[in-house]
Amino acid sequence: MVTVANCFEDMSCKDLNITDENLRSFLVDVVNTLQNELGNNLAAIILHGSLAMGTFYAPKSDVDLLVLVQDTSGEQARRLYDLFEQLHACRPYVGGLEVSVIKLADARSPKHPMPYLVHFSETTIRCQPWPDGVLPTDEDLIAHLTVARQHGRSLYGSQNMIGELPWPAYLASVRSDIDWILCDENILKSPYYGILNLCRWAMMAETPERIVPGKDEAGIWALSHLPEILRASVTQALAAYRSTDWPQTISDRQQSGGPWHRESLIRFRDYMRSHYGNEKHMS
Repeated sequence: MVTVANCFEDMSCKDLNITDENLRSFLVDVVNTLQNELGNNLAAIILHGSLAMGTFYAPKSDVDLLVLVQDTSGEQARRLYDLFEQLHACRPYVGGLEVSVIKLADARSPKHPMPYLVHFSETTIRCQPWPDGVLPTDEDLIAHLTVARQHGRSLYGSQNMIGELPWPAYLASVRSDIDWILCDENILKSPYYGILNLCRWAMMAETPERIVPGKDEAGIWALSHLPEILRASVTQALAAYRSTDWPQTISDRQQSGGPWHRESLIRFRDYMRSHYGNEKHMS
């Protein structure tokens, strides 16, 4: 079995700066649970997102995992979903546990949208069925794979199992979330999330290199690159993201950092729509 010591000494975990012992132990429990259930079918467990990138804030951030497997059955997929529900219920932080289980073969030859075997998050309701053996797909998954390939940390196996990812596919995956934020008044539903993700899209557009920035990094960039009139909203979003206040509900977390002013949020949305609302500036 994996222990706290050897999990964070092996592979790319050795310099993963997690000082919270409860969080470290939680990750070890996740690894041990998956090893017990999957056995030799387990190829890799890759931590990605804010925790892997060093910008994890327990009151806001999720723990994001990709689980690569040789294969699994529909019955085992349902068991895995139940295990993720149990692990999510005992997490030592406020944000959710988000896990995608995908076939190793698909990870080595990724395409958009990506098929998956199991997807769990705090907003999913049940394990998705596979009608006639056809796997469901996820618009966001190629973006998760891109982050994992560039910034991921292996908790088990190797993150090098993820194949070359086409940049247009990554943009299309991210774009689906950006389109949602820019649509109607969706930015009002979770202002700090919407603002920082739009900053990330703008940073990618304005940077010649192909980069995969995190929310924190993009917010800092925006403070020196966006118009002055928008910077107060970015400052408020960063403060909300970094806050140590522990919200009690999902709704509280979505509205963290408030009160938010509708006029400022709509102004921010409209600026992003007009300057970054299409992909012609991306290559």
